[in-house]
Amino acid sequence: MSHRNSTSTCCDWSRSFTPRSSGWDHSLSKTRFFTKTLKIEPTIAWLKEHAPCVHYVGLRTDEPERVGIYGEMEGVTQRYPLREWGWGLEDVVDYLAAKGITIPETNCEWCFFKRLAQWKHLWKKRPESYEAAAAIERARGHTFRSPGRDTWPASLDELAVEFAAGRHVPGLRPNSN
Repeated sequence: MSHRNSTSTCCDWSRSFTPRSSGWDHSLSKTRFFTKTLKIEPTIAWLKEHAPCVHYVGLRTDEPERVGIYGEMEGVTQRYPLREWGWGLEDVVDYLAAKGITIPETNCEWCFFKRLAQWKHLWKKRPESYEAAAAIERARGHTFRSPGRDTWPASLDELAVEFAAGRHVPGLRPNSN
């Protein structure tokens, strides 16, 4: 079995990002639209393009009912290292804590349901990721935030201007802005 090393990411966001022109249709989240469109489909495409390869899936031993969502693919070996090691949730949390890693509120750094304070945190702590999300908005002409959601701008570029100007973000202490 050959393992391919690639500098590509498994999801090319600039190609897979497909919002609706009037903003996001949040009702579609009930059918896992975001997971399917922004995670599953690009991952499957990447795996097929880079086969033969190994796809490591992070399912634990304490969730035996879960089987994964990618299915069998020619040239792609599915591996479950957490299960191979006998790790459950407590093992994963202990390992991450020992490495100084905290678990975020959401798995998706660019979650469409992210609160304003979370966008501010991303802008402040991971500016390269914030800028990548803003670049996608510019390229596609759509925003992660719904227009009219609050009194703040919807676009990440305009939001960054407000953050840089020191506008107070509700939910954050004034000195933590």
